[in-house]
Amino acid sequence: MTPRISPLPPDGELPRDCAVGRVVRISEGVAEVRTRDGLVRATYGAAYLARIARDPAARVRPGQLVLLRTWPGGLLTMEPVERRGGGGGPRQAVRAC
Repeated sequence: MTPRISPLPPDGELPRDCAVGRVVRISEGVAEVRTRDGLVRATYGAAYLARIARDPAARVRPGQLVLLRTWPGGLLTMEPVERRGGGGGPRQAVRAC
């Protein structure tokens, strides 16, 4: 049986340079992330990189939601979207962005 993956949450509340996506695959330091516009490749954001240096178990996994930020020059970085107490999603992503 194939696990059902819920659809992406709406990203209408996010700043223009941010989007929410779902991790599809992870390579060394780069993830393929599905967004509403298709598949993109993103690297780890600085704060997230520091976090996984302290706790390797904090790495994102396929199926997990991430916040994508577009930087000048087109570089994409990601940070995990934290889910606490059943909440989370785009509202928390806005605070991170």
